[in-house]
Amino acid sequence: MRDARLLLTTALLTALAVCGAPEAAARMAAPPTLAEMTKSAARVFRGHCTAVKTGVATIAGARLPVTTYRFRVREHLKGRRRATVTFRQVGRPDGGPRDLGRLAGLPVYAAGSEYVLFLLPVSTAGMTSPAGAGDGAFVVSGDMVRAVHAGPRTSGPGGLAPQALRAAGPSTTDAMSYADLRRAVLAEVRR
Repeated sequence: MRDARLLLTTALLTALAVCGAPEAAARMAAPPTLAEMTKSAARVFRGHCTAVKTGVATIAGARLPVTTYRFRVREHLKGRRRATVTFRQVGRPDGGPRDLGRLAGLPVYAAGSEYVLFLLPVSTAGMTSPAGAGDGAFVVSGDMVRAVHAGPRTSGPGGLAPQALRAAGPSTTDAMSYADLRRAVLAEVRR
């Protein structure tokens, strides 16, 4: 029994490390700026979520719930250009308060909605998540974007994380225009 508990604890700690929990912990100390998220992201794009599929993956010997998201890319800002981007992220949209994705502060995405994502490089476990956890995912509404956040700074999924937007410039509060976000990302990519 003790060995099983030790194996499970080790697997969960390894999974948190592989899936970006250090990013989430760092985010709680100081929210990342758009420049920091752009630097750490392997890919930044604007796109529509077209599919959400839950499943299970074996990570560090533990079977963990994961969600596979597919996006139709509207505009590439950084990284490899593809018409669609598919990635796996730890956790499930309906995982509840003890869900590993929710505990790590990872956002969830709704099919049919449009987002700007700052995705970290894919881990050896085949997982990724946004840079800065929920701070690296923005929901698009018309010409505006708002940061999506699922972590402890908000009341739940879909809440606002204005810290990253405020860091983009002195005139932003909880939302900014997509044109301003795009301009800031492309300026950082050119550096």
